[in-house]
Amino acid sequence: MTYDNGVNSQHVEGDGTSALDTSKYNPRKMTSDERTSVIKAGAQFTRKSDEPWLLISGRFDSGGEHSTEDYVKNSLYAAFGYPAERDPYLTINVVLDSPGGSLDSAYTTALYLSAYAGKIDLYVPDRAKSASTLLALAANTVYLSPFGQLGPLDTQIPDPRNPTVSVSALDCYQSVDYVRTFGAMTIQTVFNALLHETNRRLLAIDLLQKACSFAENAVSPMLSQVTALDFGGWGRSLRIGEHYGRKLLEARGVPPEEAEHIANTLVFKYTHHFFPIDLREATDIGLDNVEPMEKEVYDGTLEIVRLCNNKDFVGFISPEESDKEKRGSLARRNRDGLRSARDETFSDRYELSDRYEHAQAEVHVGEY
Repeated sequence: MTYDNGVNSQHVEGDGTSALDTSKYNPRKMTSDERTSVIKAGAQFTRKSDEPWLLISGRFDSGGEHSTEDYVKNSLYAAFGYPAERDPYLTINVVLDSPGGSLDSAYTTALYLSAYAGKIDLYVPDRAKSASTLLALAANTVYLSPFGQLGPLDTQIPDPRNPTVSVSALDCYQSVDYVRTFGAMTIQTVFNALLHETNRRLLAIDLLQKACSFAENAVSPMLSQVTALDFGGWGRSLRIGEHYGRKLLEARGVPPEEAEHIANTLVFKYTHHFFPIDLREATDIGLDNVEPMEKEVYDGTLEIVRLCNNKDFVGFISPEESDKEKRGSLARRNRDGLRSARDETFSDRYELSDRYEHAQAEVHVGEY
């Protein structure tokens, strides 16, 4: 199961509930002209740099050959080949603009980048919310603009009351704590009220039993809506984001206790999923790799992001790596086309052979 972060609360993609038929029209897919504009702007922005620049724009999708991590893997392989070992002198600059998406995809993307680069510099002019915040935990340096935001890592799940929209698993998980607290407060309130009304003429143990019975009747309808499987699932889904965050921080050299504190804060300590984590907030929770972005860099990266028009783009924008990626993509398409032609040829041969055997069988049947 893929756990999802950053799903718009009004629309859950990919679960079959959307009114939009994405098989006919994908609003997140770029046109050829749009992609060309992004690459040109990227070449202009990176012209003074001799380091590779990768752009990741859009939602992190997981699973299959069209997943975000697969596109990242193909881009890296085309530019640098097979990563026999990490190059300690290679710095990969990543421009990131994402509302979030799959925790699995974002975590795997961070692993792929780390397999190649000795240093990862992340640039966030606008947003790296929810699951995409995992890349900020993996990066050596995060350049965050005054308008840039990271986000909490609490997992988003289908709302039990209305599966067509999403809700934070933390809301569901903490609702049980709320009911428990409500029950305890109810016992105390009712017990004190009974003491006052009876002028302490009855035994305290009898009053306590009445208070407990009243509280039980009050909370039972709420607790009856939650199964142990639900509660365990919510907790487990939240632990995935925490576990991924801690692993990435520790891989970057953050001490285990500090890594656990930061990851736990990102999952459990914020009031709601869309809480904006800016430069000051990121520093306050212990992220020591976040630095302010310069205006020139902000203007350049924001223009590239703007040209993406809220659509998906994964690929290099630095000319040298972009050219290698283009050649690799062309070779891949040619290889896939050749494989497809071979499959069709095999299918045709199989069909002809099947027809021949069928005809022979009919001959033999006629002979008998």
